[in-house]
Amino acid sequence: DDPYPAYRTLQIIDRVHWCEPWEAWVVTGYEEVVEVLRRPDAFSSSGYELAILDAIERASPGSAPALVAHYSTAVLSITDPPVHTRLRRLLVASFTPRVVERLRPRVEELVAELLDGLDDKAEVDILERFAYPLPALVIGELLGVPREDQASFTSWSADIVSFVGTGAAADATRVERAERSMATFREYLRPLIAQRRAAPTDDLLGLLSAPGKTS
Repeated sequence: DDPYPAYRTLQIIDRVHWCEPWEAWVVTGYEEVVEVLRRPDAFSSSGYELAILDAIERASPGSAPALVAHYSTAVLSITDPPVHTRLRRLLVASFTPRVVERLRPRVEELVAELLDGLDDKAEVDILERFAYPLPALVIGELLGVPREDQASFTSWSADIVSFVGTGAAADATRVERAERSMATFREYLRPLIAQRRAAPTDDLLGLLSAPGKTS
């Protein structure tokens, strides 16, 4: 429930720690993290999720087709240069200061709405009730997700992040939820992309879907 004492301990006594349940290295030291991020040749971003999914497929073949399809694609977060560089260039070209500035009033509204929802609570988990949902809501706004669908958008995101964040320790329930949410998410985005290709918009999804944009 409160991981921060453990994080502090790791930073003091074991800044590069092998985590047996996750079957992964946990790097907490600043200098070490910087080195990992700056050395894609030595510390690849590619293949992590697929390794987890390979184990799931061996245990239960065909149980996670949407997750396999997603992470078998050249996704920004799981690629290395030069593929990562090409994908990042496409995103940065559309993620302009003008797009971000136009979003400012809506972000302020979202912050106010989340804070208003805490008024009747004597004690709250600020991460769960505010810090976690806010980025998902903002990303939904960036992609042009209709407001009435943003609760679903946030729920799908939470299921997928929960699966990815547990690494090799992902249990069957997390995998099932993530698979269901990923499949629903992908199907939800298809008509939105088609709409923006037919009638271009100036939100991020519209800009990324514009003719000439390829991934």
